[in-house]
Amino acid sequence: MTAVILGILLLVFPLTNVPAMIKSKKKNNRYFLGDPRILVSKNSNMGNNLNMQNKYTFFFSILLSLVLIILGMYLIVG
Repeated sequence: MTAVILGILLLVFPLTNVPAMIKSKKKNNRYFLGDPRILVSKNSNMGNNLNMQNKYTFFFSILLSLVLIILGMYLIVG
């Protein structure tokens, strides 16, 4: 059950970044910026330090959250 909850919490961060990606597409004609950093420091304690403007980090976060959700469902059912 905790894997499902962690997967859902981790999935929130990329999904909340989708409107900013659409705005970036309209402004810069690209969804992701060319920032190569995977981790960026945050000024506040809200959110994770993953750079959601990096395409590798964005897709890794989605993949990890889906794996956690599927693993949690598998453990609950089976």
